[in-house]
Amino acid sequence: MTRLLFDHLSNDRLRDVGIAALRIGSGLAFMAHGILLKIFEFTIQGTVDYFVSIGYPAILAYGVILGESIGGFLLVFGWQTRLVSLLLLPILIGATVEHWPNGWSFSNPGGGWIFPAFWALVMAAQAALGSGRLLPAGTSTDVAHGGDLIEPRCGHS
Repeated sequence: MTRLLFDHLSNDRLRDVGIAALRIGSGLAFMAHGILLKIFEFTIQGTVDYFVSIGYPAILAYGVILGESIGGFLLVFGWQTRLVSLLLLPILIGATVEHWPNGWSFSNPGGGWIFPAFWALVMAAQAALGSGRLLPAGTSTDVAHGGDLIEPRCGHS
């Protein structure tokens, strides 16, 4: 089955598509988590109140909301992917630590640690991989060459 799907694509092209899928999917997930969950569902004040209720300063809640929302946007567009991925790691490590007492499963009351821990691993992998070569036209990124979503970029990520 995989042979039928991928025979016409080179290994380089498949790698480029995989890196782009990881970067864009992660970016969309961060945007959803920061914008839809923390701003619209919990509300900004609700998020701040929650952070304060578990012993964190209010300013940290604003940093997490901005980090997730803006970081997600930057990942989708491939801007400084390595740096952005590394900057998102403390948020994920903090979430892992906060959810640790709830156990492994994210379906546990209060949510478990598996989701933020896995997401931290994904961001570490994305930091190692960079933006990849499939980027929107004119995107300034951690690769010095331009490109678009159709053709692979010249150079290496």
